[in-house]
Amino acid sequence: MAQPRCMSVPRYATQNDMFKAADAVAHTIYVSSDKHESGKGSKKWFTHFATYEDLARYITGLPPEQRTFYEIIREHRPANLYLDIEFLGPAEPAHGSIAALLGALDERIRAMP
Repeated sequence: MAQPRCMSVPRYATQNDMFKAADAVAHTIYVSSDKHESGKGSKKWFTHFATYEDLARYITGLPPEQRTFYEIIREHRPANLYLDIEFLGPAEPAHGSIAALLGALDERIRAMP
């Protein structure tokens, strides 16, 4: 199956330059990545997207070895809580640890002022 064609995105050398450009077009999805060049190491770059769907479309158009991105959460802005839980074994172990963790988090968050 042919790989989707990768859309073009602006790349910024600094996070501050990327934030200025994103603010000008009201984009709120910010990421950074490393450009790997053979024999030269890597160089960090930044870009922005209007939606997570745009980000996903961009990523799926890249070769798998270039699909490493880091979401940037801006200071002093509301953000959703995301958990990246990794473990070996079934999706929900018999002892229910994931359900227990999520239940405890839910309790704590609901108790917050």
